[in-house]
Amino acid sequence: MDKLQRVSRKHVRSGQGVLRKKLLKEFDNTCPVSGTSDPDMLDAAHIVPYALCNNCFVYNACLFHKSIHRGMDLGKMRFDSVGQLWCLDGICDAELRKTYSVYHNKLPPKYLSQERADMLDITFQEWKANNNTRKVSFES
Repeated sequence: MDKLQRVSRKHVRSGQGVLRKKLLKEFDNTCPVSGTSDPDMLDAAHIVPYALCNNCFVYNACLFHKSIHRGMDLGKMRFDSVGQLWCLDGICDAELRKTYSVYHNKLPPKYLSQERADMLDITFQEWKANNNTRKVSFES
């Protein structure tokens, strides 16, 4: 997919702007994993990919730093149903911090509604079954 197709696809997603506004409010304009509060660096990240579910429900998304969102899209990391961060086995903590701006290894409980936890579990279980993974355990 080239850059024009990606830009066009972003504009086709019905409800994406509303979703982003809701997430910015819910997450107090801050990524809970990186601590970033620059709105230009924050994405409304679908948990179950939009292409698979075609929805923009707030419980199927989190507000993440762009690099964390990208890492999840690339299958390099996931959160389990209790908000614990996991990554591919070959990714060290230093790389998580430097490349993906990860500074906290767990989502705060206030962001884990039952519906969001269920969405996280759906993607996590499949991802974990198909990859060599490790629980990220550095201090949050």
